[in-house]
Amino acid sequence: MHLRCTDFYPHDLRAFTRATTPCAHTWEWHFYLVVVAGDPADPEPRPIHVQVAGADAEHLVGMPPCDLAADAGALARLRDAMFLLWGDLEERKSAFLAAHPLALGTGDGDDEDDAEWSCLRAGIVPDNRAFEACVGEFGVPVGRRGAEGDEMDVDGAGEEWEGGGEGMGWVRMWKLFGTKIAVAD
Repeated sequence: MHLRCTDFYPHDLRAFTRATTPCAHTWEWHFYLVVVAGDPADPEPRPIHVQVAGADAEHLVGMPPCDLAADAGALARLRDAMFLLWGDLEERKSAFLAAHPLALGTGDGDDEDDAEWSCLRAGIVPDNRAFEACVGEFGVPVGRRGAEGDEMDVDGAGEEWEGGGEGMGWVRMWKLFGTKIAVAD
C-alpha cells in the first residue's frame, strides 16, 4: 500500500515500548500509526490506525526494544528513524499539544478521547512523503464480559465488525508488517 502517516500514538515516543514483565527487565514495541492513502490531494482521506508491534516494529525501526525513557540515545535513534517516515509530524504535533495541553487525554492509546482526537481533526498537516507498506487485517473479538463484568473492548483503533453470535462481535484491526525504514548511507 502507498501510505502517508498523519498521526501516531502514544503521543510521547518514550511510550512506544512497554515492559513485558512487572520487573521491566524486558521490553516490547507497541504503538500505532494513523495512515491515509498516499495522495495528499484527497479531500477526505480515510485514516486507519495501524498497529506496529513486536518483531514487525523492530524490523520497521531497525533496533531492539528498550526502556526509551531511560535510554536517551535509543530515543534519539528512534526519533531520527521515524522522521524519515513521518517528516515533521512529531514537531507539529508537539507544538500543537504544547499550545493546547487540554486537547486530548493521556496519549497512551487506552483513553477514548485519544482515539477520537487526531492530528487531521486538529488541522495538523505534516510535511511528509508517502511510503510503501504492507498492512494486514485481523479481527479482535469484543462483546464478552471481562473479569469485572464490564464490556471488553480494544483501544479504539479498530472499527465494528458484525458476527460472532449473541453478545459477541469483532473489531477489524490493521497491523504493519514486512516494512522497513531504509536509511541511505
